[in-house]
Amino acid sequence: MQPGEILRIAQRPPWTTLPDERDPRYFHVWQRVSVALQRSFREWSRERYFQNLARLADRDAAYAMLVFSACRPFYGRPRAEFTFDIADPATLAAAWRGIGHSLRVAMAPIEKRLRKSGDEPLARRYAPVWHQDVLVAVKTRPKPLIRMLALESKLIDGVIDLGTQRDEPAARRLHRVANHSLRNFHGEDMTELLPKILEEAARVLTGY
Repeated sequence: MQPGEILRIAQRPPWTTLPDERDPRYFHVWQRVSVALQRSFREWSRERYFQNLARLADRDAAYAMLVFSACRPFYGRPRAEFTFDIADPATLAAAWRGIGHSLRVAMAPIEKRLRKSGDEPLARRYAPVWHQDVLVAVKTRPKPLIRMLALESKLIDGVIDLGTQRDEPAARRLHRVANHSLRNFHGEDMTELLPKILEEAARVLTGY
């Protein structure tokens, strides 16, 4: 997706009817967009990553993706903080607090696919009953998770910048950030997700 395409999207509704930074609705609008994008992007990236069952053999990498996809969304802080600050020591604790249920939900179809493929020993490693072991493994080696959260934050901040500025420099910045964030997201090229990200943002923005 090129900067010109991104700019054309930002210069038509619902993007053109958004409140500016001085409007009291500004935080509420972009808070909703950020939370929706965090949830959607994590689901899409998990699906894209695990299209290839062979990735599940590298359990450390696969566990990091599962935990990332199950993390709690960041709900923001007024007036203009919409994504996780990875430099904040409290970020990881906030991201994985109380994610037991969502992690089990993410693991269940993985176990099912592995059993269907006939790989019973590996399937047992992904059984939802072992979700705490998965979380402990990621906590022990958190760098891949930290990187994914950081790239996600840059991407969502880029979308918000586009919606706030709606000009060519903002479109170019988002194009650059998306290429950096998605070209090698946990070892997978996910640049194809940018149009979906902008579509999801527009869906949430409709009505403002």
